[in-house]
Amino acid sequence: RISKMIQLQRFQGDFSPKEPSLNQCILSFDNRLLATAGDDSVVRVYTLAEDFKSCTGKALELRNCGEMPHTSIDLSRDNSLLVAASKDANCYIVDLKT
Repeated sequence: RISKMIQLQRFQGDFSPKEPSLNQCILSFDNRLLATAGDDSVVRVYTLAEDFKSCTGKALELRNCGEMPHTSIDLSRDNSLLVAASKDANCYIVDLKT
């Protein structure tokens, strides 16, 4: 069975002026948050509407998670923590509730 892809929403996750690259995006367990990480070294967290057809806003823009491109991100099951790995060989844990 072949399905047709229906685009519900589109996000730009990297704003590097030269060759932007979105390295990872992750949808939270409850489908309320979308986190993106790219070569611009910024982790962005968006709040999604229930139908995925709109974004209720950019919840966070984290610029303090290293100065090198991010390679991996993850969200805790309760959306309280975000983990980001960077090419600077560090892993950052961020409290999203504060």
